[in-house]
This record gives sequence, structure tokens and C-alpha cells, in this order.
Amino acid sequence: MPVLLQSSINQHDISINQDTIYVYLDNEQKKGGSDYALLMRNYSNTVGLVVKEKPSNAQKSYWSDGIFSSKKEILDEGLQKIHRHLRKGGIVVLTCDWSDDENLEKYSYKTYDYLLESIGTLRTRYSKTIDS
Repeated sequence: MPVLLQSSINQHDISINQDTIYVYLDNEQKKGGSDYALLMRNYSNTVGLVVKEKPSNAQKSYWSDGIFSSKKEILDEGLQKIHRHLRKGGIVVLTCDWSDDENLEKYSYKTYDYLLESIGTLRTRYSKTIDS
């Protein structure tokens, strides 16, 4: 099944689509964060992709490029959950602005680049063209 982009995600969407995985960006502490992280974190059909250490927008909260290789496994855990769900024929939903952390590219380029590449690979592999 596909990876879908949805303009916005709300509590109702997550509640009624229990077989769908909703994806958001998260931090290692699993506290605070974006509106999507706060909404989705407590649902069993969501996956938080951990991309930084703390729930702050300060540069020190982000994984530096120098430590990315030691933190990559944490991000890969979430990506593997998504991958497994898609292989079983499941649906995965991202918001259209899924990479909503504007400082990620600036402070943690390797993480940002890896994340874009990984999501791009999932979308290419699992998304299907819908003929009209």
C-alpha cells in the first residue's frame, strides 16, 4: 500500500484509522515538540521519527553532524516500523509539511539529508500512481 500525504492530521483521523500509521518528528526525550508530536505521541498507530535529542529549537538540541552516525540507529528504528507496515500492505500517512522542523536542516544536515532520502525511498518503493 502507499505512503500518502495529507494536508493536515487530526485526532479523529488517527482514532478512526487504526490500521494506518501516522508519522511525526520526535526527540529522544519524547516530550514537547511540534503540535503533531503532541497530538500523535500517545497513539499506538503512530510512529515518531526521532531526529534530535531535546524538545527545543536551540542548536544544542539537535544531533550535530559529528554524532549522527552514533544516533542514526535511533532514527532507523522508526523507519523500520514504517517499512514493516508498508511491506504488510499497510498505509502510512505523512502531513504535506511532514518535515516541519525548520531548524533540522540548518543544525543537523546529515540527519535532515538522511531523513529526506529515507522517506523518498519509501515513497518511491511503496506509493502507487492513481489513474484518473
